[in-house]
Amino acid sequence: MTNERNLDNLVRRLKTSRNGQVAVAGVGNYNSPGSTFAVWEVDKNEPVLKFMEPEGAEADLSPDGEWIALSRFGTEKLVLFKWRTGERKEVLLRNSTSISSVFWSPDGKRLAVYSGSILIYDTTNWKPIAHWGGQGSEFSFGKDGTLYQIRNNELNALDVPRLKRLADD
Repeated sequence: MTNERNLDNLVRRLKTSRNGQVAVAGVGNYNSPGSTFAVWEVDKNEPVLKFMEPEGAEADLSPDGEWIALSRFGTEKLVLFKWRTGERKEVLLRNSTSISSVFWSPDGKRLAVYSGSILIYDTTNWKPIAHWGGQGSEFSFGKDGTLYQIRNNELNALDVPRLKRLADD
């Protein structure tokens, strides 16, 4: 993919589904907003799909690898792309101003976005369930659903499954 003519041939992002069956790579240039993406299935040597996000985007795969969450730079809307069928839908995320990164929880029931701080949404109704302040967009969900963040040379953790249960009570 990097041998093709596109935006300086820099692989800027690489994500895999939790089940290990699908990978998505984003190629782009730090000075250009456009992003080209390619999707691979584990048993294929060539991408099964290539697509372009002209405005630029960060991406993460749902745990089953069926959906790609695209956070387009400078927008409050999350794009959900079912890459096998081409279905796209936009979700306006409340309380976010400009989404710069996005991560699915291991069970797919929650999605964390960075928008100046980390916001966590319930994926069934897209309501925010938690707000975790602070700077830094380096974060990821652990296997048990705990959200980990690296900030100022510290590793911070938020027990998201417990917060969800408290919110339901």
